Amino acid sequence: MHGKISSINSRTGLAALKTSEDSFSVFEMMGTAIEVGQEISGDLESKGVITVKNLSRNLDMEIYILETRCNSIRANELLQWHSNGF
Repeated sequence: MHGKISSINSRTGLAALKTSEDSFSVFEMMGTAIEVGQEISGDLESKGVITVKNLSRNLDMEIYILETRCNSIRANELLQWHSNGF
């Protein structure tokens, strides 16, 4: 599955991506910097730690997926909720 990074919360290291299925996955970046608009490929509907391919930078990276199959409102809530320390 492919997705495109749609938003990043740099304070918490969380990001959301819009999948090719028109849903969103929210994940924690694990050491690799990403940018809005970059394309990602991998099993974007699995929760937990997975290895994905950053197609824009041609590199593998590990991410921790917190939530899958969200709509844009829920994805933004998760990004905001975690930035408030909850």
